[in-house]
Amino acid sequence: MFLNYLPQGFWLSIVAFVTFQWLAIPVITHLSTSAAGVMMGILFIISVIYPLYLLFMLLYLSQVKKLNGEQLMIAAVFLLIPLFAYIPLVA
Repeated sequence: MFLNYLPQGFWLSIVAFVTFQWLAIPVITHLSTSAAGVMMGILFIISVIYPLYLLFMLLYLSQVKKLNGEQLMIAAVFLLIPLFAYIPLVA
């Protein structure tokens, strides 16, 4: 497999992030009183938490794992998975 340079923690972080973002929906629903509040919670995850996750994961891969530019671009494509996992809710 040609993606062996990506650490196992990278793949686990994607699975964990997607799992936690979907588990956050019932919590947001419980704390909110309207559908607009739920949508604001989802938009907060997409616009604040996800970019931080993306930034810190790319910094980790760049600084700690010493991946080069092409490898970071491939990793960034896979890091789009959590964003696309929320598209059905936002659209």
